[in-house]
Amino acid sequence: MEEILFDILKNVLLVLSSALAAYLASWVKNKIGKDMVEKSERELQMKKDLARITVGFIEQSYNYLNGQDKLSAGSRWLESRFKDLGLKYSNDEIRGLIEAALREFKSSYKEEWLKNGESSE
Repeated sequence: MEEILFDILKNVLLVLSSALAAYLASWVKNKIGKDMVEKSERELQMKKDLARITVGFIEQSYNYLNGQDKLSAGSRWLESRFKDLGLKYSNDEIRGLIEAALREFKSSYKEEWLKNGESSE
């Protein structure tokens, strides 16, 4: 009888320890995934903020350049900031970030932009 109880207890402990191990593995996986998502979101926000700074800087410092030359100057400047901060990027990402920041900039300052003879597109 004692042997049967011992086997039952052993099996119950085995099931419980397996369930606990599965739960812990799932929790660790979710925690790591959540941390990675949060890190990616923070990095993207930082990139967007840097792109906004870039647009303002280029518009103020290089207002004599045409659109394509401003984009090239901004891309170089932003790329340099990304490298300084150790951020990964692609050329398409830099262009997209600058274009999005420029669209936001133009929307915010549309009247002033049009008064200065700039195209709204």
